[in-house]
Amino acid sequence: KVVIKILHKESINRFFFKKYNYYSPFKDYKYIKGKLNISPLGININRSPEDWNINIMVNEGFHSFLTKEDANTYKTDLFNYSEAVLCKCIIPKGSTVVYNNSEIVSNQIIFIEELK
Repeated sequence: KVVIKILHKESINRFFFKKYNYYSPFKDYKYIKGKLNISPLGININRSPEDWNINIMVNEGFHSFLTKEDANTYKTDLFNYSEAVLCKCIIPKGSTVVYNNSEIVSNQIIFIEELK
């Protein structure tokens, strides 16, 4: 599944060319292009005693977006600085995923490229 992820882009100057490192904006986790990243999903399920509503929170795993538009809206609202970039990623077949309206959290992801 192709998804869009917000990453922090850090420039590394190497003599005559520029190279970049990409990090998660929250946990300083470094992403390397083409590398399979694996993380357990941290899922908490809470039930409200008043109305019996169930609240599911996913606080570990790779958070990304189903569309570029949703990712760009979130990026603009929370990370309105030039180092925050949208990146194309792939969630490999067989991964564990949790969806909501616009986000997806997975236990595996591969960073493919920065979107222009």
